[in-house]
Amino acid sequence: MIINSDEWINIIHSSDLVAYPLKAAIENEISSHLLFCHQYVWQDANGTELTLRNMGQSDMAMVIAAEDAHSSYFYDNLDGAITARIITYNLLGETNKLLERCVNPK
Repeated sequence: MIINSDEWINIIHSSDLVAYPLKAAIENEISSHLLFCHQYVWQDANGTELTLRNMGQSDMAMVIAAEDAHSSYFYDNLDGAITARIITYNLLGETNKLLERCVNPK
């Protein structure tokens, strides 16, 4: 999660069981002046997750991927590159680029 004075970017790996889309929980508390959005990292956390999903075992895939997904935001892989790009856009004030990836903007 990244918070600037007028932006809140919640980065969520799709397989991270600890990550949570916060908008519904805090929607009434969000200022109309605050850019709030979820940014998802969609990559498979590991090869076993990919294999299980391809076999139709989505629940088991998430269980297998949970640890890798929760810690992969800053790995030297595609997840880490996506996270770094989101953080860079936020730091540089590239709001339009953030909104392109934004899920449920407010």
